[in-house]
Amino acid sequence: MTTRSPARSGTDAVAAVKEREAAAGAVVSDMPIPEDDCVLPEDRCLCFVCTGNTCRSPMAEAFMKSRGYKNAFSRGISASEGEPISDGAVRALADAGIASVPGNDYESHRAKNISEDDLARADGVYCMTSSHAKMLMFFCPRFAGKIHVLPKDISDPYGGDLEQYKKTLAEISSALVELFPSL
Repeated sequence: MTTRSPARSGTDAVAAVKEREAAAGAVVSDMPIPEDDCVLPEDRCLCFVCTGNTCRSPMAEAFMKSRGYKNAFSRGISASEGEPISDGAVRALADAGIASVPGNDYESHRAKNISEDDLARADGVYCMTSSHAKMLMFFCPRFAGKIHVLPKDISDPYGGDLEQYKKTLAEISSALVELFPSL
């Protein structure tokens, strides 16, 4: 079992995200993340973004859906459309007790690239790295106010062993609990 540091309050988590975005040069807007963004009503639509949409972002989507947030989805910056979720991600999720079930059928996940329509429908877009956020903000600046970086860098397990996938899932779940204390 992974040991977690105490969850930050919503205000602290927002401050941490803003500090990280500023340090990475990813902020294009001075608009604060509203405190309400850390409460997460179940109807809030969340998009998680990584590179290929086969490892990190589908694991974040599955984690959130396992916590009751059914309006979560994931996309990639440079996905090979139609590729399945990686075996390592499936095994890490299953080993963590996150079942692939109707409403959270991550075993059927297929990679998709993010589109402007995805950015428009999401209430919040959470990127695994500041590079992902910068790229989205560059190509779609009108959505910059809803694009954020998770509070911690999320390592890319692609090509790694099962332990790397488990470590990445632990990083994702810890970052999401830090950002959204209601989880």
